[in-house]
Amino acid sequence: MIVTRELINHSITFRDSSNLNCPYTYMDLSKDVDAYKNLLQHKYNATVGQSVLIGEQSGRKQLALVFACLELGLTITIVDYGRKDNFQTEYFDPKTTLLLPIHYFIVSTADITDKFSFFNDACDTTIILADEALDYAPNQTVNAMPDTILLKCTSSGTTGTPKIVYHTHEFIFALVMRNAKMFGGVIGQAFNLSHGSSLATFFLPTLFSSGYRDWE
Repeated sequence: MIVTRELINHSITFRDSSNLNCPYTYMDLSKDVDAYKNLLQHKYNATVGQSVLIGEQSGRKQLALVFACLELGLTITIVDYGRKDNFQTEYFDPKTTLLLPIHYFIVSTADITDKFSFFNDACDTTIILADEALDYAPNQTVNAMPDTILLKCTSSGTTGTPKIVYHTHEFIFALVMRNAKMFGGVIGQAFNLSHGSSLATFFLPTLFSSGYRDWE
């Protein structure tokens, strides 16, 4: 089994915190998934197994990018290291080093901050969405297989040296479908995909749960 947009509860009404008065639907989100797939597949020649760091906060772009990457068989990279130096030096911490190479760093705009500069240097290619012309033509390509790596992150390192952790589509699918049964009501998401466990514990299960109608 693999994780694709088809698993999303099609009845959910989505609202971004920046504009709660402009809801969007599964079909609206699906068009964005197609646009980002076309960008990655046709302009950047993204291939199965390459890794992606999504530099977007919660919202429509983040959602669409996640599923574009998953369907193309790209590996989502979770960077959860809190840097005391506020990204102001060129020092690559052990966790970031473990996760390299990161093939694509995707952000809305080129905000010239220390954090942007750090990941712009650490990743092979930076994609700035504001500079891209998007093609919304339907894209039905699904390159992911059950054994394709869906997620890579690191262990906490609290009991020793951090280790890199890989999870396949098959594993995440089983975990997410189990967890989806535990949620219902209205869900609110904040921040980015900031911790390795959050994607399978909350992010995907709440999207796939039949018990939700509003997702903010």
